[in-house]
Amino acid sequence: MEAIATRSLRNRLLEFHFQASRNLQVRPIVKYTSLSFFVDRFMPALQRGNNIDKMQGQNGKSWLLEHLRESNLQLFCFVSIWISSKIHDSNPLSVKSLKALSDKLISDQHFTFHDFSEAELVFMEVSTYVISVPKQRWEFPLLPWVKFATSYDEEQIARVVTYIISHILK
Repeated sequence: MEAIATRSLRNRLLEFHFQASRNLQVRPIVKYTSLSFFVDRFMPALQRGNNIDKMQGQNGKSWLLEHLRESNLQLFCFVSIWISSKIHDSNPLSVKSLKALSDKLISDQHFTFHDFSEAELVFMEVSTYVISVPKQRWEFPLLPWVKFATSYDEEQIARVVTYIISHILK
């Protein structure tokens, strides 16, 4: 896992990500969301490998994380683009198009359709773990602050929040 921290590997992965995004002709929102998923969530979780060991302890560690090679990380770059496309595009990228491009760009190893599916699950497990880590000890107490500042009770706050969210999601 120490190899993840090297600046040259990080730079190569970023360049690879941009090249794959360019070749797939994804919209900027897809490119930058996927970059954020990969750089801000996935890579830091890999650098804290002990968290991944704990998280995957029950199911066994995926072979994609067992011997982490640059080609595996490139696969995860593709997966971050794929997930972002699923979020932002009405017609998301197909795994077939991702595999075809990966066969051209990743020279060390050819991945199967099944590998893409497994990589997506691993990526989501690792990224979700980063999001759902136990709360910080000194978290800002939002609800008590709103109650203090507005003198509303929790039920009134919940109604206002529900109204705002329903208005936003229309």
